[in-house]
Amino acid sequence: MKTIRYGSFETNSSSTHAIVVPKQVNGEKYDLYDSLHHDYAFGREECRLCDNWDEKLAYAYMMLINNYEWSHYDNDWKPQDTTNKDEIDNFKKRVITIWKQLGANKRYNPTPQDVFDYIDRKEGYGSYVDHANGLDGTDFIKRLKTDDEFVKRFIFNKDSYITVGGDEFRGYNIKTIGFEYDYDSGECCVNEDWEKPPADWFDKDGCIKDEYWSKYCKEYPYDNSDFWKKLEEYKKNNDVYLKGN
Repeated sequence: MKTIRYGSFETNSSSTHAIVVPKQVNGEKYDLYDSLHHDYAFGREECRLCDNWDEKLAYAYMMLINNYEWSHYDNDWKPQDTTNKDEIDNFKKRVITIWKQLGANKRYNPTPQDVFDYIDRKEGYGSYVDHANGLDGTDFIKRLKTDDEFVKRFIFNKDSYITVGGDEFRGYNIKTIGFEYDYDSGECCVNEDWEKPPADWFDKDGCIKDEYWSKYCKEYPYDNSDFWKKLEEYKKNNDVYLKGN
């Protein structure tokens, strides 16, 4: 997660997706009811909450497909955690097994296989995850492929969710914390230890001097706002993945 630059120096509009998976969940909140409208386009919009299992499954499945395609067809830029066809097939089998273990049967509609088929047959034209490679460098893809308990909590528990936004709107959105841009960003950015740049990097107007700008962007990527401070506390009880463009 430390490779993500939290919005301070973007020059064009970007999608801002937050994926939240509680580390401990209420067993009574596993839900097998779908979202009904089946909108699996996860792009850039003002504010959208996705907490139905079929939405989260579609998101996870398209992330794996993108990683597979990126692993095999882009010779110039490979992901840190590559994916093969067997791993995708195994993911589908594992999801169906978990779905059945939670008490589902063929009378539930849709089934996980329906979601897979919908995306595979391109019936869901326009279904996509914007800049799906944005989570490269995190363990999200690896956990989808290897961690059944994580997959179960993420996809089927109602306390897990995805928020879809954009940095031209209000930035990232986290339940109980709110929107990133609703907080004062602070006078300057900080490093991962919440330290400000040295005083001699600033000119008399309080701006970073030109000779330190590149170093500032690299070494101090975090907004000095209460949003990020609250997020650090929130992450004690939740796995949080932030995907920006």
